[in-house]
Amino acid sequence: MSFFHHIPVLVDAYKYVLELLQPVKMYPYHNIAHTLDVFGRSHALCVAENISEREMTQVLLAALFHDTGFVKSYSKNEVIGIDIAREWLEKY
Repeated sequence: MSFFHHIPVLVDAYKYVLELLQPVKMYPYHNIAHTLDVFGRSHALCVAENISEREMTQVLLAALFHDTGFVKSYSKNEVIGIDIAREWLEKY
């Protein structure tokens, strides 16, 4: 987490998503470990592509929220995840 500790929205989203995904243990891929893997790999790609901090923040937020819909439903989880991200970001 240290590579983004100076970007408050990422710190807060990281904490929120990890807490949100805590009960999702029944899926072999759509869980905290997978989300953290996607997050780390997304960061590595952002660094490799030398994108701006603003663009990196957007990519990393997407990586964090990408499977959050599974907390509510397996089917249509993508749309649900979008709603979860939108609601959190609007409140933020």
